[in-house]
Amino acid sequence: YLKFVDANEFDTNRSRWNTSQFWTRFIDTLEKLKLTKQKPKKKLEDVYNWLERNVAPSLAMIVKASLGDLTEIDKLIINNAHRLTKKHESMINDFLQEVIYQPYVEKEETKKKAIAIIEEKISNLEPE
Repeated sequence: YLKFVDANEFDTNRSRWNTSQFWTRFIDTLEKLKLTKQKPKKKLEDVYNWLERNVAPSLAMIVKASLGDLTEIDKLIINNAHRLTKKHESMINDFLQEVIYQPYVEKEETKKKAIAIIEEKISNLEPE
């Protein structure tokens, strides 16, 4: 933070110097102001990107070690689905609202958009 102080010829340690009166008067006239901003709400896409960067290599290792069998990955998902929290459910609902249930978009357009997004995600899963 910013602080104006009066020099003290008998003390060289500036942290012990008194705050200048003009600064104290000025600060006393102000209201507190928070200079931080709120984190943006996490979206399903953020989680997907995190998984892709951090977890996908480990999943690929498990699949490769089991010669392409996805059984272990399926088990991981099935055995841990009960751990979904309200936050997870909220992200799922937000995603579905955005992609599938938009009231102002015709049903067929919405289906096409959802299919395109899913196909894009699937194509991104394939190694380049």
